[in-house]
Amino acid sequence: MICISNDVANFYSYELGKAAIPNCSFENILTETPPVKNDNSDLVYQLSSQFIKGYVNHRTDAIVKNPGFDPLYNSPDFLKNIGLMKS
Repeated sequence: MICISNDVANFYSYELGKAAIPNCSFENILTETPPVKNDNSDLVYQLSSQFIKGYVNHRTDAIVKNPGFDPLYNSPDFLKNIGLMKS
């Protein structure tokens, strides 16, 4: 389960709009590491663990909470990644 506060999502959308990067949404540049291709050649993005609220254990259906989750987390890599995409 991924959770990003509306304020943070709005900030990211605004900054991405200012940067005028075509065909890109803020989810694509939240990564702290460059995206990689999986076996199906799909790009896989790795989010910071602070965005991960938890996960569902598919074997037991138990919800496992992430103690490091921060709903107000603002990734310092976001603006850095915008700069990299513009250059």
